[in-house]
Amino acid sequence: MSKTPESRDWLTTGEAAAILEIDVSTAQEWADLGHLSSYRLPSGHRRITKASVEELRDKMRSLP
Repeated sequence: MSKTPESRDWLTTGEAAAILEIDVSTAQEWADLGHLSSYRLPSGHRRITKASVEELRDKMRSLP
């Protein structure tokens, strides 16, 4: 998986937050804590793996 911004395997923090139906600040915190796989661009913006977002979304859906 290449770490390029144009790759659709990577999402912005806002895109990840929208999929997870959480606030952007929560997505940032979860990325910092390692709950979402991410990296930072030289500009400081994060990119989060689509796979980690989908995995967490599926786990959240399975909770009672």
